[in-house]
Amino acid sequence: MTEHRIVVDGVTIVVDDLGSPTAPAVMVLHGFAGSAATVAELVDPLVDQWRVLVPDLVGHGRSDAPERVEAYEMDACVDQLEGVCASLDTGPLAVVGYSMGARVALQWVVRHPGRVTSMITVGATPGLLGSDEREARVEADRLLADRIESDGVEWFANNWPGRPIFATQATRVPSQRQAELGAVRRGQRAVGLANSLRGMGSGAMRPLRTDELAGVEATVLVLAGADDAKFVAIGRRLAEDLPRGRFEAVANAGHAAHLEQPVSVARLLVDGLR
Repeated sequence: MTEHRIVVDGVTIVVDDLGSPTAPAVMVLHGFAGSAATVAELVDPLVDQWRVLVPDLVGHGRSDAPERVEAYEMDACVDQLEGVCASLDTGPLAVVGYSMGARVALQWVVRHPGRVTSMITVGATPGLLGSDEREARVEADRLLADRIESDGVEWFANNWPGRPIFATQATRVPSQRQAELGAVRRGQRAVGLANSLRGMGSGAMRPLRTDELAGVEATVLVLAGADDAKFVAIGRRLAEDLPRGRFEAVANAGHAAHLEQPVSVARLLVDGLR
C-alpha cells in the first residue's frame, strides 16, 4: 500500500493506494465519522483486480479538518476528489460509496459524468427534496455539531452507535470489528465532524433532482440492507430514476450492510463492477 498526501485548494487529502497500479481504478468512499480503515469490507474484495484508492474525506481520519465550513460543502468535497484523480492520473474510474460517501459519489457522477464509469452505493440517498424535511435535518445536524464541539469526540463516540439506524450492528458485527470502528470514531476531531455535518449533511447538501439522475450514463448498483426499511424505499426510487440503475436488498443487514454481511456484499461488489 502507498499513502498519498494530496493538497487540493489548500486542503490535504490522504489517500491509500492498494492493488496493482496498472489495473483499472476504483475509489471507495467511507461514511460519516469513518475513514479508510472503516471500509475494509468494501476494499478487500477488489484489490486482486483493481487499483483501489481509499481517501479519508475532508475532516476525517488523516486528512485536514479546516475551520472553514466551505471546505466541507459537497461541491468542495467533489472538487477535492477531482484533484486527487488529477494528481494520481487515474482517468475515468469506478466509485463505491457508503452512506455519506454514497451521497458524495452521486453528486460526483452528476457533476462530472465523464469521470465515473460505474458505481455501487450502500445506504445512499440523493438528498431531501422537501423543504420542511431539509430544514428539520439541518437543525438536527446543527444541534449535533454543536454538541460534538461542546461535549467532545468521546461523548460522540459513545453515543453514535446507539442510534436506531445502527441497532442491527450490535449482534451482527463481530465485537473486535466494533472495537476497531469505535477507535476510529474516538480518533476523529470535533471540528472535522461538526463541520462535515454543517457542510455536507443530507440536509445541507443540494438534493439531486430526478432530471439530473436521469442524465447519469454510468451503471449504478444501489444496495441497502433489507432491514433498513427507510433506505430500501429510497434505494428503490433511486435505482428507478437512474437509466442504468439496479437495486439489490442485502438480506439480514441494516444500514451498514457491508459490515453486517461482508460476504454477500463482497459478491455483489465483484459482480457489479465487472
